Amino acid sequence: MQKIIEQVAEDPYACFLGVTVGEASADSVECELIIESHMLNFMGIPHGGLLFSLADIALSILACAEHMPAVGVSVTGNYFKTTKVGARVVAKARKVSSGRRFSTFAADVTAEGVLLASFTGTCYKMFDRKS
Repeated sequence: MQKIIEQVAEDPYACFLGVTVGEASADSVECELIIESHMLNFMGIPHGGLLFSLADIALSILACAEHMPAVGVSVTGNYFKTTKVGARVVAKARKVSSGRRFSTFAADVTAEGVLLASFTGTCYKMFDRKS
């Protein structure tokens, strides 16, 4: 897990967003960022893609901690509320199910205890093909 967290700390996109990894275990992880003005959409609220990206980073940490490499095959989400510039936004991901080839994870994205969005992602565990 620590190696994956270190890789995220050097990931160009995660760095661009200002994502940091908080509490982490084999079954759950928290990632966070602070909303800045350049993260707002034309309506003046945080872009939905930003919340998706934060959740996706948290989901991918768990997927890769379980099996490396793992790639996302599907992520679905629902948006409920918005927040403001300066808010600390946290994505808390947890393992839902794990099989031989696929795993499913869920992430809730909150700000100041308010649920902003919820995502579910399925990942494929890649294995070397034998010739």
